[in-house]
Amino acid sequence: MRFSADVLAQFVQRIYRGFDTATGIEPAMWREVLRIVNEATVEGLAQGKASTREESFLAALRHANGVFAAFKVHTMGQEMAAKLLDADGRLKPFGKWLDDISSISSHQVGAWLQTEYDTAVIRAHNAADWQEFERNKDVMPNLRWMPTTSKDPESSHRAYWQRKLTLPVDDPFWNEHHPGDRWNCKCSLEQTDDPATPELKTQFADDRPQRGLDNNPGKDGHLFSQDHPYFPKSCSKCPFNKGFKNKLETFFKNEKKHCYNCSKINNAIEQPEKKAAKSMVDTVVKDMVARKTACSFYSFNADEVAALKRYGVKLESTDVYISDERILHALRDFKKSKGKSVSPDELKFFIENIASCSMYFDTNKANIIFVTKQNEKVQKFIVEPNYKIKANGHKFVANSFITAGITQQYNLDEEIYKKIK
Repeated sequence: MRFSADVLAQFVQRIYRGFDTATGIEPAMWREVLRIVNEATVEGLAQGKASTREESFLAALRHANGVFAAFKVHTMGQEMAAKLLDADGRLKPFGKWLDDISSISSHQVGAWLQTEYDTAVIRAHNAADWQEFERNKDVMPNLRWMPTTSKDPESSHRAYWQRKLTLPVDDPFWNEHHPGDRWNCKCSLEQTDDPATPELKTQFADDRPQRGLDNNPGKDGHLFSQDHPYFPKSCSKCPFNKGFKNKLETFFKNEKKHCYNCSKINNAIEQPEKKAAKSMVDTVVKDMVARKTACSFYSFNADEVAALKRYGVKLESTDVYISDERILHALRDFKKSKGKSVSPDELKFFIENIASCSMYFDTNKANIIFVTKQNEKVQKFIVEPNYKIKANGHKFVANSFITAGITQQYNLDEEIYKKIK
């Protein structure tokens, strides 16, 4: 992590000359902090288990990084400006003031920024892994807390991995407890189909993340949470409430009167320059795969539509579509290595013979499951009703094939599965 000495010199000179740190964000300093946080994010994403493809997730990261950089620069500017005057209220000589703020600058763009950089790398890595956990939870539904890789581990998370805490991907526990919820935490999660251990949750219920790290970045795209010391505790103390139009319009386009901490968070915040706004995603985009074709291969008949309606599903379209992206998802190597994948020929057989397949409704996930028995295996093909599809040059709503896998007949005999045909 290398911070520009020229940017720091310009920053302190502007503050000394009267830059309003109360409601303004010095642009060069903001861009430099943002550059470093974005670089850490890219490094962490590159270390993830798979390429991060969701543009909405990357946009959330860019947005949150920009806001975090703004509040960091605001805090630093306020702390420096508070030392401009001597005990008699007179402006200190520039050299004297530089000495007085040396500890602030050395911490804010030195040790503290290095820690923030290292933690951003770790949490971006964890966030990328989480995206993969979500994609693969149909095959490996649980996550296990793994030991830290730190040479000098702290004791706070030791019990998590010693007791092999294992919980479903969708368990609410992961909203507040996860690797990376302490500064420089180097624990990780491993996806597994081993049984969960929910009875262990109560043992860790009182554990609290450190300030600024109490969210799951894989879910909300925020590498640092809103309880970080840089963020105001309430809107009444938010620096963006007064003088906003005059001071911050060059930074946050479309920003309204609500600051980031308000209940009505304005998600329209954008970075001021296209180059800055795209710096992270342009680095990552080479690893992103855009799948934009889909075709219809089946239409539900009247009896099937009526049966689904009895379970509360009113279809907006009777057509079932399959996309090239979902084909790759169903046949991916991860599933093959776990023995849970169907083969291309088996998927082809399903597409050609869907009308004669057994059909179930999953009341738990509200999905439609088609079942075939091929090569002495029971295979399930999952369709999500009323799915918003972006393909073939436009957006539309239809029923989308989601994924496929190997199952056992006794699983389909559970109460949550209602047989339609």
